[in-house]
Amino acid sequence: MFTCFIVVLMSGCTQQNSDQERAKVFQEILTKLRSCIPVNENQQANGLKMAIVDIENNSQETAVKIVAYAADDPVDFDLPVYTMSRGRWLINEKGRAYLLDDSCREYKLKDRRAETSGKIPQDGRVHLNPGQAFEAILCFPVLSDKAQCGVLVFGNRVLPFLRTPFR
Repeated sequence: MFTCFIVVLMSGCTQQNSDQERAKVFQEILTKLRSCIPVNENQQANGLKMAIVDIENNSQETAVKIVAYAADDPVDFDLPVYTMSRGRWLINEKGRAYLLDDSCREYKLKDRRAETSGKIPQDGRVHLNPGQAFEAILCFPVLSDKAQCGVLVFGNRVLPFLRTPFR
């Protein structure tokens, strides 16, 4: 009986230790990641809210599905537009969209597309009325298999994500 108690106690301690170790590793990753991400603006500035809906990592790309929605007032949502003269994707002529993994590696935007049959205007600006949402997919190079978490930097906004088993 005493032996069973010790085994149960040890397995409980082992589980607690592994949870503590995971929490410690996660905190170290977050500290490292904080050192390379830009300052985050208010996520609800101008009444626009944004969130990451899904991340799909396949052999060709990492597709990040985002949603932007208007809370109480109409807002304009700017998607990245490829500028030939500058040779890069820009949001409203000044901001960028990119991924940072937990090792501070940057993954530049390769493409963007509307989630459903909707079209993205040529200038990238989507007008949203109160309660209206717009979904888009941002395409990046394939994330490293070692990446456990990261952030999507979208202009002045920073949207964190935890790595779950990618599809």
